[in-house]
Amino acid sequence: MSTASLERAFADTRVSNTLWTQLLEAGRSDPAFSLIVDNAESARASGDTVLEIGSPQIFLIASSSREWNPELSLKVAVYVRLVRLTDESRRGWWWTHPSDTARLVEWSKNDARLFRDGLERGLRAVASQGLGDLVPSPARAP
Repeated sequence: MSTASLERAFADTRVSNTLWTQLLEAGRSDPAFSLIVDNAESARASGDTVLEIGSPQIFLIASSSREWNPELSLKVAVYVRLVRLTDESRRGWWWTHPSDTARLVEWSKNDARLFRDGLERGLRAVASQGLGDLVPSPARAP
């Protein structure tokens, strides 16, 4: 019963679409971030760098393997790669966000409300972290 509500919540969230939306919103909120949303061929014609975004990975990770009913942390992770088209150089990162911990029953009660909220927060945090990796802050700029 607990896992069924988590599976529903995961499906309802449409993780890849939600991450994409969060990245777009984060990119639009920063004037230093120039964003072209299109397929790879159009990007090659109009830009010099492409961001390849892997499938988001979602984990509930036990804090201890020795407990029967352990605390679980929700972790959102996605691998991204920045490809410069002029010389095909690549740079990759893992963007991750761990949540607070809760037991499985807490993650799944009330139609998995805690899980849904944690997943949404995690995707937003990953998008924000991504923007920070892609756009140098004024303090890091040469």
